Amino acid sequence: MNENTDQSRSFTVGNVGGDFKPIGSAVMSDNVEINGTVAESINQLPSSPDPKKPGIKEILSQLSEAISTSSDLNDEDRTEALEQVKTLAEAGKNPNDGAMKKMARTSVKILKGTVAGLPDVAKLADVCSESLPLITKFLGL
Repeated sequence: MNENTDQSRSFTVGNVGGDFKPIGSAVMSDNVEINGTVAESINQLPSSPDPKKPGIKEILSQLSEAISTSSDLNDEDRTEALEQVKTLAEAGKNPNDGAMKKMARTSVKILKGTVAGLPDVAKLADVCSESLPLITKFLGL
């Protein structure tokens, strides 16, 4: 029997700063970190003046929540999708900036591609089909 089959061993990875964390928590930590930076970017946007009509802040918050809680995305796709939402939030701060528009357009394409492979019953697919057209309209893409 191979002595190296013990599944309870804890392996660690280090970053440049010298801090170590278990490998299994590396992805979870990354998701928590990206969730925080996405929320921070979204919170810097102005709220909708009409509570009955969501603005870019509310739409991006809903999209971020759907991505964060989707069981249809693996951790890598979830992190990538959240990074795209962060880019859209940054573009929302200055929707007339040409470079930001280009980045936002790319983010929308990446998000559409990410959800294209999801099952039709995926809640995230529904949220994206509703929110991405609103986001592109708001940003003038």
